[in-house]
Amino acid sequence: FPSHDIPRGEIRFGLGGLKGVGEMAVEAIIAERQKNGPYQDVYDFVQRVLQKSVNKKSLESLVYSGAFDCFPELHRAQYFKMAEGERLTGLEKIVNYGQVQQSLSTGTSNTLFGDLPTAMHVPKPKIAPCEPWTLTELLNYEKEVTGMFMSGHPLDHFKFELKHYEITGIADRSEEHTSELQSPAMISYAVFCL
Repeated sequence: FPSHDIPRGEIRFGLGGLKGVGEMAVEAIIAERQKNGPYQDVYDFVQRVLQKSVNKKSLESLVYSGAFDCFPELHRAQYFKMAEGERLTGLEKIVNYGQVQQSLSTGTSNTLFGDLPTAMHVPKPKIAPCEPWTLTELLNYEKEVTGMFMSGHPLDHFKFELKHYEITGIADRSEEHTSELQSPAMISYAVFCL
């Protein structure tokens, strides 16, 4: 979100390819960024992008995909954490904050005393701290909305074993390994009920 510059080794994935993010949402996000510059943080994002085109479902998909990872103040799990004794998740608090900010700015343009509402300051909501998701959780959510693993691979947990127990990737096999070959694999399965 903040910049068009892509560091070496980064993956560029179109927002329109995210499950739950519609074309109108993508157009609104891009148009606002082009008009008023990069988004400074997630709070800036929600108050600048119209709620009509970017809804809660779209925001959830953006979080799951890692689109907000460029804003280091929060990690993905915090958006979905509901603190003890509270009724809203971090993302719901952020959405409410954006709606209040938008209603204040709309109220400013519709009053004779345009300076009055801007004097009101709405503090950013406090988002509960929590443990980040495990790599497996993070990757499962990414795959759900993007269709692929973006931040890593489920076999990343087994790097030590792959390196030290002579497990060879299929691409790395040679003629020497024709009789017996140990290779890492991830088995996916589906259960169908009729």
